[in-house]
Amino acid sequence: MCEAFEEVRNEGRAEGRAEGREQNRLESIQNLMKTMTLTAQQAMDALLIPAGEQADLLAKLS
Repeated sequence: MCEAFEEVRNEGRAEGRAEGREQNRLESIQNLMKTMTLTAQQAMDALLIPAGEQADLLAKLS
């Protein structure tokens, strides 16, 4: 029983970390766009965000 709770707790932590990383990326993109007048695409390229992840982030920026 304790193992099940531990697993659920660990999954929750992993999800929270992933959400935090995504939020950090979005903020970094927005900061580059604002301070350096880059497009979203240019900012994502500057941050070396893989092409496969860019469409999802772009949708969340809008």
